[in-house]
Amino acid sequence: MTCDPYSALKSARQKEWARGSERDFTTPTALRLIEYVGVRMREDLLDVGCGSGAVAIAAQRAGARVCGLESSIAQLEVARWRAATIGATIDFRKGSAEALPFGGDYFDVVISELGQMFAPHPGVVVREMVRVLKPGGRIAFSAWPQEALMGQILALADRHLPHQESLGSYFAWGSPQEVRDRLAGTVVNVEFEPDEISILTPSLQHYCSNIEFTMEPVKKVVLTLAHDPVRLAQFRRQLETVVANWHSQNRVRLSYTLARGIKR
Repeated sequence: MTCDPYSALKSARQKEWARGSERDFTTPTALRLIEYVGVRMREDLLDVGCGSGAVAIAAQRAGARVCGLESSIAQLEVARWRAATIGATIDFRKGSAEALPFGGDYFDVVISELGQMFAPHPGVVVREMVRVLKPGGRIAFSAWPQEALMGQILALADRHLPHQESLGSYFAWGSPQEVRDRLAGTVVNVEFEPDEISILTPSLQHYCSNIEFTMEPVKKVVLTLAHDPVRLAQFRRQLETVVANWHSQNRVRLSYTLARGIKR
């Protein structure tokens, strides 16, 4: 049996994350996405890749009837706990973004906050999100642009992962032209808007250490290189160099792109 040298620390970090620490930056971006798509009372809304529930809860508080879909049981447990804390009625389900368990033309709004990026087949995800959306319904999502910090971190991780685990499919979601091409023929009035948030951190090193446990591609690299200290140290230096370009005065700037459109 392989021993994971980071198991104890990972366990502690996962518990901290589940409790909703200050590093859960999805709350402000969730509110921004709900505002951007214009959620209205009594609309049926699907949150694809709902994670720990920030977007789903924001949508429910805006008056929508919400279903949240997530592949991670651990994340669903957190989402359900958060919803129960405020008495929010949300239908959280386990499922895949590439095989949405709903009939066609069902939802008024289909959204995804960064979750759609992590499915291995982007074209399939787009088709599924559009399929379950009513004609005239609205689709919206957010993504990391490749040229901004998260895109650069993903690109760095990609260079250190085995070829079969390439992250290439992540990057296209942050490209307006790629998104337009994927939505062509089924979605009209496609629009994009850049935005940015700041993450407070005691230091550059603290931020880099944190994402080793909370950003899956970086975590994979660290675990892959755990028994190669020279290469692991090199990766960490490279990571700090990348993050330094967006770090100043105990803040890390995270740029992201919002997209929206209307189903024909």
